[in-house]
Amino acid sequence: MLALKVQVEFAEVLGKLRERQATVSDLSQLLSLVKLHKREIPDDVKLVILSIPNIVLRDNCELKNSVGEWVSKNGEYFAGNCAELEEWSEKFNSKCFDLNDMSNFMEYVLEDPGRLNSDFYLRNPEVTLRDDVCIKSERKFQNEQIIYAMVLEKALMM
Repeated sequence: MLALKVQVEFAEVLGKLRERQATVSDLSQLLSLVKLHKREIPDDVKLVILSIPNIVLRDNCELKNSVGEWVSKNGEYFAGNCAELEEWSEKFNSKCFDLNDMSNFMEYVLEDPGRLNSDFYLRNPEVTLRDDVCIKSERKFQNEQIIYAMVLEKALMM
């Protein structure tokens, strides 16, 4: 089981999910907390926790602004965060990507323990969730939050 100190860090987001009051920024916070406590959280627990923002990013987010604006603003930053992943770095530098590509990038990171524990790779979806997207269907997201709360609670008890 995770140390109490680590569990407490996740308590605010868990509470918001239980009350169906979480925002997309709170999901970004899950990524931030996993990065912050990566040494204390086993990889299997990270995968369970990160499945929440991954699913929401893939299925229920849309960009706040145009794709062109988003890639112009973030392309170089995203590429810099994945310099060792040549294919992804080139894609982000080319500025020919969209939100679906960011979801695919997150999936790619989650598939490998080395990538999962990198200091940089999770920054791209974290920043995207925090700054650049909104929820497509608030009603759907509110209804799903109870399930996400149960998933997070179970992960914290693993």
